[in-house]
This record gives sequence, C-alpha cells and structure tokens, in this order.
Amino acid sequence: MKITTLKINDFKRIHAVEMKFEANGLTVIGGKNGQGKTSTLDALAFGLGGGRHAPTNARNSEADPYIRIETSNGLIVERKGKNSALKVSDEKGMRGGQTLLDDFLCELALDLPRFLSSSEKEKVEILMSSLGIKDALEEIEDRYQDAYADRRVTKRDLKAVQSIYESMERHADVPDEEVDVGELTRKLNELNEENSRRTQVAADLKRAEGMKSSNLIAIEELEKKIKSIREDNVTIDSEIARLKGIDVQPLDTSEISEQLESAGDINAMVRANADYRAKAKEISDLTEQVESIESNLTALSDEKRKLLIDSKIPIEGLDVEQGSITYKGQHWDGMSGSEQLIVAVSIIKSIKPECQFILMDKLEQMDAETLAEFSAWVVEQGLQVIATRVSLGDECSFIIEDGNLLEAEAAV
Repeated sequence: MKITTLKINDFKRIHAVEMKFEANGLTVIGGKNGQGKTSTLDALAFGLGGGRHAPTNARNSEADPYIRIETSNGLIVERKGKNSALKVSDEKGMRGGQTLLDDFLCELALDLPRFLSSSEKEKVEILMSSLGIKDALEEIEDRYQDAYADRRVTKRDLKAVQSIYESMERHADVPDEEVDVGELTRKLNELNEENSRRTQVAADLKRAEGMKSSNLIAIEELEKKIKSIREDNVTIDSEIARLKGIDVQPLDTSEISEQLESAGDINAMVRANADYRAKAKEISDLTEQVESIESNLTALSDEKRKLLIDSKIPIEGLDVEQGSITYKGQHWDGMSGSEQLIVAVSIIKSIKPECQFILMDKLEQMDAETLAEFSAWVVEQGLQVIATRVSLGDECSFIIEDGNLLEAEAAV
C-alpha cells in the first residue's frame, strides 16, 4: 500500500492542495515555517489513521475540511463534513471502514516521531515484536546481563586478590613445612632430663668417692670397725664401678636451642609462602572464571546474533546489545540523524510489510548531501517517504505557501 494522490481543502493551515506522489523514493514538501507543510502530513495521518491522529480543530474557515487519499492498492479514502466522516471504497465501489485501512497500515508509519522519541527499551521491544522474537531475545538478554554482572564482580574480586598478592612477602630458601616447635621442645626436655640425671650420677660418684676416702682414714683409727667397713667398701666399690660405667658428660643442647630460636621466624616465612601460593591459586581460579564468563558472553552474543539473522533482521548492521539497538556498532545516540531515520524506517517497514509508505516531518536536520544519500536509500528499498522540510530548494517536490500549493512537480 502506497499513496498515489492527496487532495486537501480547508484543513488546519491548508486551503487547497492537490498532490500526486511517485511510488518509490523521497517526496519533499518544502516551504517556510507556518505555511502548511506539517498540516499536509497531518491530513494524511488523520485521513488514513483516524482516531489518535484527529486534530483538536481541523477547520481553518467556515467550510468543512475535506481530505481525499487514493492508494496504490485501489482504495479511495475520504474524510469530509462537520465531523470528518470516513468513507473508504475501492475501484469497484465496494465500501469499507477504518478496519479495512488498519489491515494495511502501520501506526508508526503515520507517527514516526513516536518511534524516534521512544526509549531504548521501547525501540528494542518494537523491533523484537516485529521480528517475532521478543521473548526469545529477552531470555538471551537476561542471561547476557547476568553473565555480564558476574564478570564485573569476578573481575573486581580478581583485582582485589591481585592487589593483596602483589603486596605479600615471599621468602627464598625456606622449607614448605613449618618447624615442629613441640617436637623440638620435647627433645630439649628429654636432653635436659638426661643431663639432670647425669649431674646427679656425677654427684653420687663424688659423694661415694669421698665416703671411701673417709673410710680409709677411719680404718687406721677404728680397727675394731675394719671388718664392717671392709664389707661396706665391697658394696661401695661395686656402686663405684656401676656409676663409673655411666656417661656423666653433659649432652650438647646448642643445636636444638638454636633451632628453637629460629623456628618462629622460619615458621612465619613458611606461612607467608603458603599464603603466597594460596593467593596465586586464587588468582588462577578467578582468571579461569573470568575467561569462562567471557566465553559465555561471546556465546550468548553469537546466539543472539544468530537469532536476529535467522529472524531476517530488516537491515544489515542492525543489532541489539545490552538492551539497546545498535547500527554498524553505534548505539542510538551515536548514530547520525540520517542513520537514525534509516533504522527507524527499516524497523517500521518490517512491522507491516504491506504498508510501503512513511510520513516524516522536519527533514531540515539533513544537509543536502545526506538528504541525497537518504533519498537514494529509500528508492533502493522500494519505499515511499513523504516528508516536510523548511526549504525552497530544488530538493523539494512541492512548495506550500500560505496553505496553497505554490509549485507542484513530480518527485524525481
């Protein structure tokens, strides 16, 4: 469905206008501000869309407004009379109403600013709904956002661990296991106990030897006790022999004492090395986790892109990233004005392919070169775009002045 002719009388700023439109390409309605350019688009939108496109006050004179639109699929649409009553008929005289028009119309084709001013989320929803993949893409997008959040948290944890790791001490020539202070203490106690025993044995030997000396002296003095003393001496000699057979030299405790003195420092370094190795492993584990998440993000992006490709996305280079529409890698706010229009027109076209025209107001945002490029793209797409532009230049197919058609030429 495209628009072939338009006739307007006494509608808003328009007094009398008749236009014929080319089937393909860009038709620019030019003129100065306040002359009736936008009223022409309003007439098309109201004539075809009715309802929410109805102006508050359509009349600009005592006469009733009249709008007549003919379309490429043979429909004749008229709105006339005090209440702008709708009449829809075809070439054979068969009649219909707004329902018939709605079968061919895309609402956004009549109200492009509604799409352009919608939020990022709304643009994505419009696109996904037109492709029939809204639910599937939302599910992928939710998983993507979860993975994206996981990567952010994991990278934050990895950075924190790396910061600690880089500040940790690392000691060379230190054993992997801590020194067993308890075992060294036990051995030292055993040695000390043995030395105490040997000291006691040495004291006993000295005491026995003294007793023997005293007894020898006593023999001379106490003949009567010789027998008894000699018996005692036999026993004492036996004890002396036994005691002499025992090693009473003190054992060397210096080595263990030195080990005990250094054990605390060694153990501290062992623990530091163990912490260092543990932190290195934690960094390795977190790095693997980040790589796994990034691999998942890549897989989700590929899955989403395949879904879009399989859904016959309306224009090459169009994508959805992190809940926003992108075109050639640029988000909406990074696109040029013409790129935004190309994306918008492509999406609107995909919503209802039967509707092959789009109304576009205020095209003066484009310079001449960009306008020419956009016009060529519209022709290439086989679309009909009817637009307004504050201009009196050669790019204008029609010029509106004071509500009348000043110049009317077929759009090139």
